[in-house]
Amino acid sequence: MSTKRTPEEQAAYALGVVRRMDWARMRREIDERIVCLSAVCSDKLHEPDELKGILARDIVLPCLGQLIAFHEAVKVEEVNG
Repeated sequence: MSTKRTPEEQAAYALGVVRRMDWARMRREIDERIVCLSAVCSDKLHEPDELKGILARDIVLPCLGQLIAFHEAVKVEEVNG
């Protein structure tokens, strides 16, 4: 037997998940990983170009695409005040 949720139930569930998230922790962890990846992919660390290419292909570019999509989907207006 399948218990399919209505769109309203799905939205309520999603809101509950989002409300329970530790946003500060998530931001710290994401920032930490971006710093590490940028260091590895830059010339600051002496990693082989082969490794940098694999990281760029398999991790950086796909994640960057998702980050760009997120950035474009979330519009933030500045309030002068």
